[in-house]
Amino acid sequence: MSERLHPPGFDDGNDENLRQLLREVGARDLPSADVMHEVRSAVHGEWQAVVAQRRTRTRVIRFGIAASIAVAVLAITFALRFATEPGAPVASLARVDGALQIAVDSGDHWRTAAVGEPLPKGAMLRTDEGTTAALDFGDGLSLRIAAGSLVELKSRDRVSLDGGAVYVDAAPSMQPANDRSLVVETLYGSIRHLGTQYEARAAHNRIEVSVREGQVEIVNAGQTFNGSAGEQLLIAGTGGPERRTISPQDPRWQWATDIAPVFDIERHPLSQFLAWVSRETGKRIVYASPEARVRAEQLILRGSVQNLPPEQALNAVLATTPFKHQNNGAEIRIEL
Repeated sequence: MSERLHPPGFDDGNDENLRQLLREVGARDLPSADVMHEVRSAVHGEWQAVVAQRRTRTRVIRFGIAASIAVAVLAITFALRFATEPGAPVASLARVDGALQIAVDSGDHWRTAAVGEPLPKGAMLRTDEGTTAALDFGDGLSLRIAAGSLVELKSRDRVSLDGGAVYVDAAPSMQPANDRSLVVETLYGSIRHLGTQYEARAAHNRIEVSVREGQVEIVNAGQTFNGSAGEQLLIAGTGGPERRTISPQDPRWQWATDIAPVFDIERHPLSQFLAWVSRETGKRIVYASPEARVRAEQLILRGSVQNLPPEQALNAVLATTPFKHQNNGAEIRIEL
C-alpha cells in the first residue's frame, strides 16, 4: 500500500491549506514556442494514428460481421435445401423375388419396396432368407442382392455391404477408364470393379470376393489387391488375401443368375439375346456354322421372356425359331 506525503499541518479537507501550498510552489515557467510546437505535432500525430487504427479495426470488425452473416446465410440455405428435399435417386428396383424391405429415414421405418421404384441416396435395403433383388444403376450397371443381406446406398457410385452378399454386373461396353465404377464397402475392404462380374460376400470375420469376369481392385488397410476372372479372394483382418479358383459355371453364381434383370427381347436380334444368356450363365456361345451366326444376327425377336431364368428363356425363345441348341456344360452350341 502506498503512503501519501503532505507538508506539516496539511489537511486533506481544508481548501485554504491547498491554496497555501500552491502559493509556496509558485508559478511554473511556460515552455518555449518551439517546444510547444513539437509537443503539439507529436500529440497530433499520435492522435491521427489512434484514430486510423480505430477506423481500421472498425472496418475489420464490420467486415468480419458481414462475412460471418453471409456464411451463416449460405449454411442455413444449404441446410434447409438438403433437409427439405428427399435424397436423389441413385438406382431403381429392377426385379425382386420375395419382399425387399427399404428404410429411408435412418432405418426408423421399414416398408416393402415396389418394382420400378426409384431408390434414394441413403436408403437401407434388406432381404430376408427368401428374398433376392436386382437394382439398376443405369448405363448397363446392375447390383443384385442375395438373401439375408443388408445394403446401404451411399451414392450413385458407392454402396455399403453390412451383411450377406451382392453381385455386381458391369456391361462389357463400360470401360474402366471412363465408367462410373461402383465401389462396394465392407468391414474388411472396399471393392471396385474394372469392367466385370463379381460377387462380394461379407462373413462375420472376413470377406469373399469371387470374380466371374474381368477384374476387381480391393483396398484393405492401405494395401491394394487385384483379382481376375476365375479367382476367389478371401480377406480376413489386415493380411493379404487367400486365393482360390472358381469356375464361371460354379453353382455359387446361381442365385445371381436367377434374379438377373429381365432382357427385353422385343425387336432385338437373336444374337443379342444369346450374348445375354452367355453372360448370365457363364457359358460361351458357339455357332455351328458361319451361316448360323449370320442368321442369328438377322433374326429379330418379338414377345417377352418376363421373369424366366436365362436357360429357361433360351428354351422358350429358340422354340419359336428354326434354331436348335446343345448345352455342353461350359458352352452352348447354336445350330440351324
